Amino acid sequence: MKITAYLTDCKRKAAEQSPLLNNIGSEGNAYLCFRLREKNLDLKVRTDILVMSEFWDNDIPG
Repeated sequence: MKITAYLTDCKRKAAEQSPLLNNIGSEGNAYLCFRLREKNLDLKVRTDILVMSEFWDNDIPG
């Protein structure tokens, strides 16, 4: 089994944003996603965890 973590951009309409997320803003933020792969299984899952993409480094695990 191989598990990969990656980021996707926050693309939301203004009507979909909650008051909490309006304070954070969507510029520079991304959602944390996971991809699980094993034989015939390829599963991609997007979490609701917001990450500031300028501080994300794919080379450092953890």
